[in-house]
Amino acid sequence: MGLLIYLSTLLSLNALAPQVDAAACYDAVVSYDFRVTYIASAFDGVALTSFGINDRPAHEALIEVTLGQEVQVTVTNELVEPTCLHWHGLKQLGTQEMDGVSGITQCYIPPNATAVYHFTPDKAGSFWWHSHHSTQYSYGLRGPLVVHPRTDQLESWQKDIDAEYNVQLADIYHGAPGAPPIWDSVLINNLGRYNCTAAAAHGFTDCSEDQPLSRFRFQAGNKYLLRVMCMSALAPFEFSIDEHEFRVIAADGDSLEPTELITNITINVGQRYDLLVEAKNASDAPIGSFWMRTTGLNGLPWTAASGANAGEGFNADGLAIIYYEDDDESEPTTQRWNETSTVGEFDFTPVNATTLQETPDDRVVVEFFFPGIGQIAIDGSSFNQFFVPDFAPLLTIADGMTTEELPVSANAREIVYGDHVEIVLVNEQNEQHPFHLHGHSPWVVGSGQATLAEVQSSSLSPLKLSGAMFRDVYTVPPCPTDDANVCTGVGYVVLRLEADNPGVWMLHCHIDWHLDGGLAMLFVEGEQQLQDAGVDAFADSILSVCGSNFTGASFDTSITVTVPPSWLSLTRRKTISSLVTTLVRVWLVTGCASGLGHEVVLAALAHGDCVIATARNPERLADLEQKGARTLALDVTASQEELHAVAARALEIYGTVDVLVNNAAYLLQGAIEECSEQEVLDQYNTNVFGMLRVLRAVLPHMRAKRAGVVANVGSAGGWKGIPGIGLYGSTKFAIAGISLALRDEVAPLGIEVTVVEPGAFRTSILGKGFVPAKDPIEDFASLTKPLTTHVANFSGKQPGDPAKAAQLMVEALTKSGRCVGKALPSRLLLGTDAVKLGQGVLEQTNRELSEWAELSGSTDFQNAGKP
Repeated sequence: MGLLIYLSTLLSLNALAPQVDAAACYDAVVSYDFRVTYIASAFDGVALTSFGINDRPAHEALIEVTLGQEVQVTVTNELVEPTCLHWHGLKQLGTQEMDGVSGITQCYIPPNATAVYHFTPDKAGSFWWHSHHSTQYSYGLRGPLVVHPRTDQLESWQKDIDAEYNVQLADIYHGAPGAPPIWDSVLINNLGRYNCTAAAAHGFTDCSEDQPLSRFRFQAGNKYLLRVMCMSALAPFEFSIDEHEFRVIAADGDSLEPTELITNITINVGQRYDLLVEAKNASDAPIGSFWMRTTGLNGLPWTAASGANAGEGFNADGLAIIYYEDDDESEPTTQRWNETSTVGEFDFTPVNATTLQETPDDRVVVEFFFPGIGQIAIDGSSFNQFFVPDFAPLLTIADGMTTEELPVSANAREIVYGDHVEIVLVNEQNEQHPFHLHGHSPWVVGSGQATLAEVQSSSLSPLKLSGAMFRDVYTVPPCPTDDANVCTGVGYVVLRLEADNPGVWMLHCHIDWHLDGGLAMLFVEGEQQLQDAGVDAFADSILSVCGSNFTGASFDTSITVTVPPSWLSLTRRKTISSLVTTLVRVWLVTGCASGLGHEVVLAALAHGDCVIATARNPERLADLEQKGARTLALDVTASQEELHAVAARALEIYGTVDVLVNNAAYLLQGAIEECSEQEVLDQYNTNVFGMLRVLRAVLPHMRAKRAGVVANVGSAGGWKGIPGIGLYGSTKFAIAGISLALRDEVAPLGIEVTVVEPGAFRTSILGKGFVPAKDPIEDFASLTKPLTTHVANFSGKQPGDPAKAAQLMVEALTKSGRCVGKALPSRLLLGTDAVKLGQGVLEQTNRELSEWAELSGSTDFQNAGKP
């Protein structure tokens, strides 16, 4: 067996943990030491930087205990950004501060700090752990957590299991995904394959076509337990094994009556299924090998983005190998099932069926949708995007704060300890959303489509109050739609739970990009009980990472918390003082030696983004480099081949370009006639053709990833011809025309375009950037000489502040700050003088149109049809 295949097989296999019969051993503490680190990875053949544990891929960091044993995980953060770890599916009854949600149940773990998690799982089953800070789990910070039942608590079918495997399904992102996001390829136990030609086209030149796949050894006649865990950031999967049927015996850690034999199972983000698979009989020898398959479901109603529009290289299919003979290194030739059978997400039969009370003590209606940012309305309130408060609310509530005192953006709802609570999740969008509530595995008593009025009036289909199953992730179906795919109602899921676990529990969409965008809320459960216990009820091993904010048994909320920025050059994320973050964008800006380009770089860096600043002479960018920008030499008048090479070097730095600002320009002064042909060509070569060359170099990358923002810097002079600088103005008219056409051309490809049109700003454009025509004509001296004098007197006194202009540009291009919820305009005027000029041009144009409309319209053929 080849070394790579052997290692892949070794990493795929998790042998059944030995069962200890001595009762005293069930009370043992099982300890793990996790150092959270960066690692070099190539999970699908593409070389990346990912998160790991102890300098190894995190999926290898299996936490494995027997029910009754305590788990202790010492987590040391060796990153240069905060982190924390969440133990998905475990209730944390009595250990609420161990839930591991950064900014909610604990303070984040800062770099070079250590936190110790210790908790006792409340049930046996298949679970997983993952980072709950920023989007770290999307880039590898995740692994399996298995709680074995005691030998005296095994179900009958569990006693016949010969061995088990953990099967971890995930999607992988080579860089920051677009909006809406879509993955690059699919992994089974962190191994998959990607087309290296496509990788090179996207700027990832270090790629291997000879990529091993995970392998699982079956022996004829044996029975295997497959713990299938969906650890994706977005992709729901369809899972199957060629020529092997299976029974589902557990879902999300809760035992089920074994299903009939089926061929396929759909598993959504965060969900787990335990599958019982019987190997082929020995009489079938030689048996050969078989494909294990998982296919990422994409396009509506599963995901907003479709693989059909994802660009070159998109791979929806993950593969692994089931093999029977030790010396079999060949890949299977088997085919996927022609006829399939499955069981629906909520159609299983729990082992321990329960009958619930007819009427809940409390009913919560949570409406939501995701138009690029999370929007949640609780009990008919206004919609809000979720942001984590400055201080972890579990700790501040225990310290005496009330739910009502939390900020509105926390989307907090109090529920009373001891109540039987009904939660209705209402999806007002045409794509599904897998939701997860921390601290509980509620009963799912209803799911379907209805009108919002039916939801609000409790007029839904009869609820399943007897025999309902527990789930800790539940797919909220999309709204029903008309022929135009417009919602005509809502999708819903109805949950029931016993409020028996005081804490502050997050409810959120488990699509990591949606959580990152604020699709979340908080339940404050047992506020009074938390306050009665106080902060000193929580473990020092968690409180210690709060640093100066924790003093004795209370918190000093007057101290400002500064969260270090995340830094991972490939994945380009940032973290703010909250769980919900935005992806760090990579900017490429031309003409940065001074003026507006220089200020845009500073504003983008202050926004927390990564910036590649360019100029003809990069030595003039030293101050920007000291502030964190990367710098490159770029002459926009160079050949197209040279600019393609510069773009390639830019892509090598961060792996992508998300925002392009074309800013390089100078101002040619002179009457139209007195500017020579060479002067005009030089003006256009820098201001227009240079912009086009940069666009041609960068747009292929943006098209490939179906995302990007382009800002071409024009001028208010592109609205009105100004005597004496008419040819300069004509280049700005050209930039506007090109930008407006480009905007419509690339909008279907996920790329946004605007032309930024400043008025008079205090930059060097009237100094070093002001170039008079070499051969003036005396007839125009009465125009050009006063203009030259005015420019000399006006330079340095312009009303526009470049720093303020740059700040607005950054907010507009990232739709942040004052521009949240605003569409990027086709033309962005900057400065009161520019706005006044634009308004004057529009008024004059409207007057002339009105005056000439009849005559202008009289020039058609007599019976010409409408265009």
